[in-house]
Amino acid sequence: EAGLNMMNVMADMTQRNIDPPRPWYEIEIVHSNLIKFIDTSPLPHDLIYGLVYGLARHFCPEGTHTVLKREYVNPENPDEDGAILTVEIRAN
Repeated sequence: EAGLNMMNVMADMTQRNIDPPRPWYEIEIVHSNLIKFIDTSPLPHDLIYGLVYGLARHFCPEGTHTVLKREYVNPENPDEDGAILTVEIRAN
């Protein structure tokens, strides 16, 4: 969770002259092993998928692995409305 929360901090530090209507990345803790990550940034969703996957693997507890699923808000135009990433931590 802490690693994913850093995504908004990094966005604020690197983006200039942009005032998004809400945070580009929203995090919802569904339960201790399941996190919903909502990406509404203008960056390519494939890039954000890779960053989230890397962060999740890096911070994953020993003896577990990460399952990451992506669902586009608008499947007909994936870059238009954002994506919802589901990060699940499972035992090996």
